[in-house]
Amino acid sequence: MDPPQNETTPPRYWLEFRTLHNGDHDCPEAPTTATFHDFPRLPTELRVKIWMHLIQPRIVIACCLDRSAEDLDERRAQLRARTTNYNNGIPVLLHISQEARAVGLRYYEPAFSWSVGRTVSDMPSSGPSTAYFNFELDALYIFGELEVFGEGGMNTPLPYFLHQKDTSRVQSVACSFRELGYPDTGGDQIFGRLWHVADRFSAVDKVWMALSKEDEEEYNEEAQFMATTASNVIQQIWDAWTVSTRWGASNETLVRKKMVFVKEVDLLNIVLGVDQRE
Repeated sequence: MDPPQNETTPPRYWLEFRTLHNGDHDCPEAPTTATFHDFPRLPTELRVKIWMHLIQPRIVIACCLDRSAEDLDERRAQLRARTTNYNNGIPVLLHISQEARAVGLRYYEPAFSWSVGRTVSDMPSSGPSTAYFNFELDALYIFGELEVFGEGGMNTPLPYFLHQKDTSRVQSVACSFRELGYPDTGGDQIFGRLWHVADRFSAVDKVWMALSKEDEEEYNEEAQFMATTASNVIQQIWDAWTVSTRWGASNETLVRKKMVFVKEVDLLNIVLGVDQRE
């Protein structure tokens, strides 16, 4: 997907939405069967029940890309590697037929229109709601640039590119652990990046920090420890800063939020409620 275009210079930053998992967990190895030609002859009530079986939890990726970044091609390759066949954030149910789409639109709605202002770019950009999201079932996975900087040094975290009317309704959110910059980034910067995620996604009680396969290879045994231990270094940073800052006492909801590691391959289990680690 190409970035939004305008009549002059293409914008520096833009967001893309993809589907990390399309909810086909019940039968991942099911063989492809012959076409059921009599399906249209089934009673409407039965067809609707069949369509509703496709309404399953998904993980929608929100990825911020930087046109000027040296690793742009690598970023886009990582994004492609994480997506399914239906990779634009639209549920498969909305692609099948008019009847299936009508059923799907009872549960999915356009979400996550976005805008990048002049604070970080001389060429502002924006995009409409191209992803469809079920706020009761789906999870949002923040990938790519977690925090962007303008030429004047001003920064804006990715969560603030998304409108609060959407972020406040998200029930499950994850962010790429690599984007926190650990261990090279200072604790104050890590806290700042997490604070904006926790603040913008006000309905969540946990922020899942996803360890990719690349992270597991890079950190090796440390990654295994971080992914299975409740008392992790990022939680320690979060606790230390929320207790020491003045706003901590008056923001109890934020203070209580947990920063929990999870392997990226296990994210769907989190959405399904299979893994209830604290």
